Amino acid sequence: MKKLFSIALVSLMLVGCANSNTATTTAEKTAEPQATETKETKLGIGSVTSLKFADASADKEGSVQASTTIVALATVDGVISYIDIDVAQNSGKFDTAGVITSDKEAATLTKTEKGADYGMKAASSIGKEWFEQADAFEEYAIGKTVAEVLATPVYEKDENHKAVPESDDLKTSVTIDIGSFLKAIEKADANSVVVESVANVQTASVTSVKFKDAAADADGQIQFNTYYTLTATDADGKFVFTSLDTAQNAGKFDAKGVITSDKEAATLTKTEKGADYGMKAASSIGKEWFEQADAFEEYTIGKTLDEVLATPVYEKDENHKAVPESDDLKTSVTIDIGSFLKVIEAASKNTNTLK
Repeated sequence: MKKLFSIALVSLMLVGCANSNTATTTAEKTAEPQATETKETKLGIGSVTSLKFADASADKEGSVQASTTIVALATVDGVISYIDIDVAQNSGKFDTAGVITSDKEAATLTKTEKGADYGMKAASSIGKEWFEQADAFEEYAIGKTVAEVLATPVYEKDENHKAVPESDDLKTSVTIDIGSFLKAIEKADANSVVVESVANVQTASVTSVKFKDAAADADGQIQFNTYYTLTATDADGKFVFTSLDTAQNAGKFDAKGVITSDKEAATLTKTEKGADYGMKAASSIGKEWFEQADAFEEYTIGKTLDEVLATPVYEKDENHKAVPESDDLKTSVTIDIGSFLKVIEAASKNTNTLK
């Protein structure tokens, strides 16, 4: 009897184990898959430009200076995960005869690109260069919402420093005026759009300066063209986002070296000017500058950097040296894209992984 009882008990135990394993397997098969968390990534870039003018005199050259502050921004679920701040500051000089005295071949590096050569450290109360202070502000912005960054408390130190940080977490790292930073951040946020499949972001600017002497019947001019971009690529290195714009500003002066420009004129970018830029009437395809820039941005999507840089172009004239000649751009882009290609290539050397 004991033997029979033992056999029966073992049988019951085996049946119980089998049922338990079956139940587990069934539960595993019928369990609903865990929902994948989807995060909203938004990308945007914006700029603000200020101009400074000075007449020429017997003991001092006249000048026109353009300072374009550029901010590239990425937010994930409303929080800043990437920010790049830089300033393209360039100037041109002329004498009392309205003749250009600047070195027309001088490099046009940004403040960040100049690094220690910018020369702020010696005069800084905290012993930090411009790029170090900009880096510190970028670090401060990471993890905050745009609204929180824009609410950074500031004070007016003097007429040249009207928005100096006064928060405890910035006092020892940032003593420069951040007013243009905040304005450009606000613009970048306003320009932001949702982008999917972002792995890396890239940003850069390139500036060219054009000079013209004054004459008895025509003003002289110094014109600044700062091209900038924010691009994003997926895990395969293909573009999923491209934003291009140009801050084009100029200062005029007469044959006596006196500024003739409207010093209060707006400094909008080409995209911000929209239809007021005035290209449509002269365009062979009847399209404004911003429309052609939009078309080129769209053309880059899905391509690799090498494919974009290999876009076939031809020299139309001395002012249009890189006009697209590929069939998929001929009817949408007839402007010179040389600077677009240069700034996109420059951006590829400033790549950051989006976290």
